[in-house]
Amino acid sequence: MELDAVEMGRRIAQRRKSFQLKQKELAEKLGVSNNHLSGIELGKTSPSLEVFIRICTELDVTPDYLLEGTMHSNNVPQSIMGHLRLCSEKNVALIAAITRFLANYEEGQP
Repeated sequence: MELDAVEMGRRIAQRRKSFQLKQKELAEKLGVSNNHLSGIELGKTSPSLEVFIRICTELDVTPDYLLEGTMHSNNVPQSIMGHLRLCSEKNVALIAAITRFLANYEEGQP
């Protein structure tokens, strides 16, 4: 697996914005400079492991999402998984479409 720093940075920025955090606010919470966080979000620099873990914690996101853009089912709350197991295939497809819409909405895409 090759790390795509630009995509990881984009996901960090997107997640930060979903929490309505300014870059400066997140940088303060992480204990890094705003310039350093900007470099991470632009994919120009990589965070240390310690900062990466703090980013995951502050943004309530899994490392696999930031690194690969995927969230494995074991990261989905069990209550949601339980409800999904009770849905028909048609309804699961509808839920997938809704989550795609929400993800695109968060990115500012229609």
